[in-house]
Amino acid sequence: MRKILFLLFIQLPVVIWSQPATVIPALPPVTFKIAPGPLFNPVQTSLDFRADIPLARRWALEAGGGLIINSEAFAQFSNEYYRGVKIRPAIKFYLQRAEKKDVYLSLVVKHHVIRHAEYGSVTRQGNQYSEWLLLERRLNLWSGLVCVGFQNYLGSRQRFLLETYFGVGRRRLSVSAANLPADAMDFEDRDFNWLWQQNNPGVTFRPDVALSFCIGWAGRKPVLSQPSQ
Repeated sequence: MRKILFLLFIQLPVVIWSQPATVIPALPPVTFKIAPGPLFNPVQTSLDFRADIPLARRWALEAGGGLIINSEAFAQFSNEYYRGVKIRPAIKFYLQRAEKKDVYLSLVVKHHVIRHAEYGSVTRQGNQYSEWLLLERRLNLWSGLVCVGFQNYLGSRQRFLLETYFGVGRRRLSVSAANLPADAMDFEDRDFNWLWQQNNPGVTFRPDVALSFCIGWAGRKPVLSQPSQ
């Protein structure tokens, strides 16, 4: 049974690629899009923007990035913050191309640089007294994923884009120690761990999963007179 499933899996791209189409765009369209999902993420609320740049008939480069604007889960008190930038380049290979729908495989690289400041209790001067300080640390994330996605071109001119994708991969998260004063020691560690986030200093490797969608605008698609082979 496993051998049969494996054979079906490796033949899937061939089956998708060989599906007939009456009109084949010469190049993938230039697109501009946003990913609404991260705006509603309580752990890492962000604005994500992306664009597709065609390279060849079956290849495109996706340039993506975003701003991590805050997180209610981490910022519990006044002056605390959880902010940063996201960079997300990807290379796309189109398995199926048609006038109104494209199917692709992509290799995605994610890089997040986050500054996180939160209040914590520290002891000073050899445990002579305690103090409540705003402490900052840095989070550095690298992740690589393989994704499969579907781009649907809607409307009378096929300019409205709805894109859905799913992917799996692996991430590396590095968390720095808090910027304690020279004579201070941690007294209280308010740990929080959800959706593969972490507070404790160090480096961790964990699985990464992508499941989201984008909406946006697609440019004009020059077409060929005959379907591509």
